[in-house]
Amino acid sequence: MSSVAARSALSVPRATSVVDDGRGQHIVLRRLRKTFESRDGTRVTALDDISLDVAAGSFISVVGPTGCGKTTLLRIIAGLTRYSDGDVLVRGERVARPCRDVGIVFQNPVLLPWQNVLQNVTLPARIMRLDKSEALRRATELLALVGLTGYGSKYPQELSGGMQQRVALVRALMHDPPILLLDEPFGALDAMTREAMNVELAAICATRGKTAFLITHSIPEAVFLSDRVLVLSPRPGRLLMTVDVNVPRPRPIEFMGTPRFGELTTEIRRRLGAFSTREQ
Repeated sequence: MSSVAARSALSVPRATSVVDDGRGQHIVLRRLRKTFESRDGTRVTALDDISLDVAAGSFISVVGPTGCGKTTLLRIIAGLTRYSDGDVLVRGERVARPCRDVGIVFQNPVLLPWQNVLQNVTLPARIMRLDKSEALRRATELLALVGLTGYGSKYPQELSGGMQQRVALVRALMHDPPILLLDEPFGALDAMTREAMNVELAAICATRGKTAFLITHSIPEAVFLSDRVLVLSPRPGRLLMTVDVNVPRPRPIEFMGTPRFGELTTEIRRRLGAFSTREQ
């Protein structure tokens, strides 16, 4: 894999111009609440009283125990799941449906097995009827950015898990959305590949000025990547605490060995009541 530094030297388009709600926020949540009805008719509260501002160009991660509503929160912001109460705004517009301002990367790459890499990554461009030549140019550039030059004709089954996830990331970036929503995108990868993908993601977001909202079970991953880490309580998910990292991004991998990194991960684990050495 090419070095991040080498890929960062590639020419890149300017970051999408910021259009927000007038206060520099790309995502705004106000007293968000989400309830479901279970099969037996019982009302279940998944998220309760979540208020949050996400500034343009920032990187936010959300951690919390399994079942606390992290993915539901991301799906609400994406316009894929309806919320019950409160307000959700993306770039100043109330969320009622999926919008083009958002790119989404899920834990499973969800690549079409009958289409090659180039066809998979240009799928959004075809759906949105973007210019074909511009889409091809952009796809080629983005594949180079993630170290996949020459893989355009390969099929998903010919790629490793890490390569497939890079393809999914490129696909999310194809229409140049100002906001990236990431739902455990590297959770299924081995530790070394996941670490490399974290460095890659950090460089892409910083270089392209993206606003990123990451759902993860990994406290180290959250601290390494983020400006702020949000800690949710067990269901119903409520905002327990916000941890400011206050270290410039993108960060070298050596940041993980610093006292500051250790302090932050310990603080979050303590609040979650997790003192084991496993990732949360």
